Order: sequence, then C-alpha cells, then structure tokens
Amino acid sequence: MPKKICLITGATSGLGKELALKLSKLNYNLILIGNNKKKLKNLENYIDVKKHSFHNLNLAKLNNVKKFLNKIKKVKKIDLIINNAGSLIYENKTINNSKTIKLNYLSHIYITEKLLKKIKKSKEKKIIFISSHVHKNIYLNDNIFKDKRTYSSWKLYKLSKLFLNTYAAYLNRKKLKINIYTINPGRLS
Repeated sequence: MPKKICLITGATSGLGKELALKLSKLNYNLILIGNNKKKLKNLENYIDVKKHSFHNLNLAKLNNVKKFLNKIKKVKKIDLIINNAGSLIYENKTINNSKTIKLNYLSHIYITEKLLKKIKKSKEKKIIFISSHVHKNIYLNDNIFKDKRTYSSWKLYKLSKLFLNTYAAYLNRKKLKINIYTINPGRLS
C-alpha cells in the first residue's frame, strides 16, 4: 500500500508540530514547512528524517512559496494539505501590502491552488484550513482594497481569517470532490 503524503504549513510549533508528530506515527510521508531553521532542526529529532522533507520557508514572501512549489513538482499526489501557518504580525499597513494577509491567507491560497491537481489524484483528498473565531467580528465594505488608511495588526489578522474561511467556502461550492474543512482550534493557551 503506497504511503499517504501530507503537507503541513507552520509545522514547527503548536498545533502544526503536534499534527506532524501524530501523522508521522500514522505512517504519512510529510512535507513540513516552517520559517525557523532551529525549530525545523529540532523537529528532525522527533520524527524519521528519511521519510519526510523539511522546508525553511517564509510564507509571507510569495516568491519563496513559488520556488518551494517548484521543488516539490516531482511529488505525484498529495493526500492531505493542512494550511496551519499563521501569525499576528504587528504592522500598521494597508491591506494590499500586509505581511499578515500574505502569510495567513495568500500563501495558503497559492499553495492550495497549485496543488489541487495533486490532491485530486488521491483517494483521501482532504484540505484543512486552520482558522479562528475572530473572523466573525470583522466586516467588509466596498472600499476595503482602495482605502489608503492603515489597518491595525489585529484588524488585518481578523481579515486574513475571514478571507481564508471565504476561500474554503468557495472551494466547497466548486464541487471539486475534495473534502475541505475549516477548523477553529480554540485558544491554545
């Protein structure tokens, strides 16, 4: 029986690390993404490095995401994508140049869209987006992308989670025959 393959963003700490440890015990081959070399190296102490690939990647830099996807082109299928990486980056920027939006939302869309063909080749076909309850407290207006005002870090974080949930709903409406989930893990503290 061929091994199942899972890609996890944000795999070096918290929920991402726990998922990586659990799935490695369930015999998955893992493609693990983290933005901290030291934490990636530490993760190698807990799981079999021969079965998994480790990628140091800043998801807020979309050019790096594109290069990463070229590195894994040879992977024939992916059974499970867990879009877990996320952060509240303290910044006072417009929505168009926000690192929070790039990391929490745009990178996950880009990865998911580029890997849809590989997911469709799997029997399992699952995509999981780790979200948050904070998306319920934010509202959009018609000028949100045109507005030159700056946004607070917290508002950008909320928007990133709203956009992520909206994208997951969009994928579900496309009837791709892929199981798509958005999960609110709750407070981890």
